[in-house]
Formats: sequence, C-alpha cells, structure tokens
Amino acid sequence: MNDIDWRTLSLPGIDGSTVAIVLGGGGAIGGETVRALAAMGAKVALVTRDLERSTELAKKVDAEHPVLPGVADLAKPGDLERMVAQVSDGLGTPTVLVNSAAIGAPHNDITAVSRDEVSKLFDVNVVAAYEAAKAVAPGMRTAGYGRIVNVASIAALRVTRGGVAYGVSKAAVISLTEQLAADLAGGGITVNCVSPGQTPTKLRDVNEAAGSPQEQVNGPTNAIPLGRRGRLQDYVGAILFLSSSLAGYITGVDIPVEGGIRLVRPKSF
Repeated sequence: MNDIDWRTLSLPGIDGSTVAIVLGGGGAIGGETVRALAAMGAKVALVTRDLERSTELAKKVDAEHPVLPGVADLAKPGDLERMVAQVSDGLGTPTVLVNSAAIGAPHNDITAVSRDEVSKLFDVNVVAAYEAAKAVAPGMRTAGYGRIVNVASIAALRVTRGGVAYGVSKAAVISLTEQLAADLAGGGITVNCVSPGQTPTKLRDVNEAAGSPQEQVNGPTNAIPLGRRGRLQDYVGAILFLSSSLAGYITGVDIPVEGGIRLVRPKSF
C-alpha cells in the first residue's frame, strides 16, 4: 500500500473554515493527524507540553495555513481551558478536537506499579480528555457543530498480563467517549473514539503516542489476521472520517483499527 498524499483527499466538513486542535501533536499519530488536517486546508493548532517543541514541529508542516503551536500541561488544572481560549483568539472557534495525547506505564505486575504512577496515568489519559472536551464544548454548542475524537488503544479491548494500569485508563477513555456523546448530543456535536493496534516501534513516542504495550508492538505479525502492523495512515484515516461531516450520524462509538488482533486470544494466557 502506498502512502496517502493527504493533499489529494477531500472530506466534507474539513476545509479552510475548520479550526482543529490536536492534543499530543508531537506524537506519531497526533503529528500525522496535524499534517493531514492541515494538508486538507484546516486551520490547526498543534499542542504538546513544550512550546519550543510545538513551534519546531509546526514549522515543518507544509500547508496553506500556518500551523499554530500550542502548549498545555495536561495534568495542570485549567491549562487546557487556557489553551483553548488562546486557539480561539488566534484561529477562531475550534470545531474539531483530536485527543491523541497519552502516557504509558511500565508493563509490570500490578504489585510493581505505584499509586503515583497510576494517578498520573489517569490524570493525562482520562481526566485531560474530559477537561479538553469540557473546554471546547461551549464553542461547539454555539457553532451548532463539533467533532471530538479520542484515541484509546487495543489495550482497552484485548487484555494482556502486566498492562492493568494502561489498559484500564484506555478503557476509561472509551467509556468517557460514550458518556460525552450522550451529554453533548443534540447540539450538532459528535464524540467518538479510535483504538489503534500495533505500530512499528520507530513511530512510537511513549510520552505522547497512543498504542499498545511494547512487546505487542514488537511481536510477530503472524498473530495479526490482516498480516501486518498498522500504518499511521490507517489510524489517521479513521480519525479524519470521524472528524468530518460524513460521520454526522455516528456518535459514542469506538472504532478498533488493529487488523483484527482483538479476535485472537493473547499467547500470555
């Protein structure tokens, strides 16, 4: 399969009038989502936890509209609300939010993971997703239109030993997606989720790229029914669809993008 040139793709609801925020824009999936949305004409804010990094990455995106670098500490109360206000001032009211920011946890037995590690994991992976949706919802309601796409993981759907904290946090993201979809329904706002499967190790940034535990990423592809690991365009394609007007009658769903691996019993059992 050849790589997709996002500039050749056109989807209703993603154009020059679209203002999109991508959290975790420094990660593999988030970064490719920024490039895709920008290539399709959207005005995009690339958000990481470091402004210098966001600025450097934003400059590398070749697009009609300059990508706006943003910064937010996902674990700091009020920081996402501040960031959304800055994006609104700089680009206009955000109508697309892609939450691809996440942190991982040591793939260890439950007795080896500290409470502090679990708390930080949930602050970034779950609470921040809630706070980000809360921050963009008023503007989307006023606009009568909005697309919120969260990125979970196959780890939420396919249990492996040693992945309790991360897997549960990503399962919570899926549940949060369903709850938000119900709360925000009726105002032209949809909330959906994508659960990526295995990605090549070189594409992963454990601090900001969502994915599955490392040994699954490096594992053999013969365990995947479709016979290969996922590519960035596989995941981003699903995100773009859910961010477009084509998905206007879809809300509260999770799309597993994992080559069918959830159908296979893990070897760890």
